[in-house]
Amino acid sequence: MRVLRAAGVQCEARIPYSALHQLLYPVRHDADRLDEPHRDALHQVFGLAQPPAPEPLVSTAVLALLELTTAEHGLLMITDDVAWSDAAGAAVVGFVVRRIVDAGGTGSRPNDQ
Repeated sequence: MRVLRAAGVQCEARIPYSALHQLLYPVRHDADRLDEPHRDALHQVFGLAQPPAPEPLVSTAVLALLELTTAEHGLLMITDDVAWSDAAGAAVVGFVVRRIVDAGGTGSRPNDQ
């Protein structure tokens, strides 16, 4: 099973996608296996390209990346201290979590606090 972790940190709370960067860093190389728009959006999240991708594209790119990862391994995502996560990254993680559970048909739903 692949475990992806991120923790919100007060000093990074204003850096867009900082928590998402931390969460996805272990699977960053898999982004190259995605279609061009999704790959480019993820490269922008990782700071490898400019300018930042529009938010809906980042959300669907992360979903595609995690579905690819889940197809090969089980997936457990852990996020701590979400209150200190950046708003952009937290929105993407929320988008993905609500969809990836439905796509996989297993797992538990996150607590919507």
